[in-house]
Amino acid sequence: MNIKLIIRAILFLLVFSSCSDVSKKMEELPLEPLEGKLIMPDKDCLKSYPRFITKNFWLSKVYNKNVNCCICIQKGDSLLKKCDAFFKGRSRDEFDAVSVALTPNRDLGVLNCSSNSNQLLSFSIVAKEDYMKWDLAKCNRFSLTKLASLRYVSNSFQVLDDSNILIPGAPYAQIGHIFSVIDYKKNAIKVLDFWPKDNFIGDSLSKHSVYTDNSMIFKSKNKFLYLCGWERYAFIFSIGKNKVNVESELFSVLPKYKEAPYGNYELLENSGKRLGADANDDVICFLMVEKNLYGKKPKHYMESQYGNEVQVYDWNGNPIRRLLLDKVGSSIKLSVDKKKLYLFAENPQTKNEEIWEYDL
Repeated sequence: MNIKLIIRAILFLLVFSSCSDVSKKMEELPLEPLEGKLIMPDKDCLKSYPRFITKNFWLSKVYNKNVNCCICIQKGDSLLKKCDAFFKGRSRDEFDAVSVALTPNRDLGVLNCSSNSNQLLSFSIVAKEDYMKWDLAKCNRFSLTKLASLRYVSNSFQVLDDSNILIPGAPYAQIGHIFSVIDYKKNAIKVLDFWPKDNFIGDSLSKHSVYTDNSMIFKSKNKFLYLCGWERYAFIFSIGKNKVNVESELFSVLPKYKEAPYGNYELLENSGKRLGADANDDVICFLMVEKNLYGKKPKHYMESQYGNEVQVYDWNGNPIRRLLLDKVGSSIKLSVDKKKLYLFAENPQTKNEEIWEYDL
């Protein structure tokens, strides 16, 4: 037998065994029931999704032709819009499409990319003392327009240090990668050596799209979490010399797909099971999406958009808690102070969007 096939089979068995052990340990933990409190947002906050939540305000993504985000203030169980943020446009003080992430010293990093996801336009830093006063106009801005054309559609990134950010994306000329490091001061891009092991071995825009569409990355010190947007595939990794080192594979269900024209793809199977996620410096939380709006097993995968079990891991990949929320929802968010978990749900009777707050 080919020695490479033997080695590949051994590595697969080791990874599969590791994931099975992690899953078994999580299932052995008791479910902790949590009761939520309904948050009452005004109409301007209801249709927004928070990118991060401080004790003073929520910075939320909105879907508006004139603005990217809004700032909402939570007072008790009410959530009220304070002001708009990051107005859309291509002038000096405007943004096309933004993603945000905290820097290691807790300033706010703002990545501005073209609406067609083919070009990074700028990276800005808003000092903590400014954004905590809801002043997001003061920022140190770095142009990225000299970078090569790339594919970046996830709306997720992480700030590595005072000159580099990590994105789930890659230049079209190096599309056989899913992670890149951008030096925003030197306008330089470096891809990291990692390509998921599935049936497609060569470089493929379709494969790149599968593993970056709707994907997310999170960071704690020198460790990172990658979450695939399809099925249940997630792992903790570190960055070595120009490569990704997978340290703990928490979920190992890879999407099954085939290539389609123009870099598109077609899913061959859809289990209806996926992961919602958020993380802070201490823990990683996964919302196990596998139920319908009524908290029942769905008849069809299209109904499987909700969940109410949250699995909590530390950054070494160890299972530490299983939470059972009293409502089902489609996504979760942790507060920056690590005290609250928010569930974004839909009322099964009225079909209105709801936000539920849980004490951790």
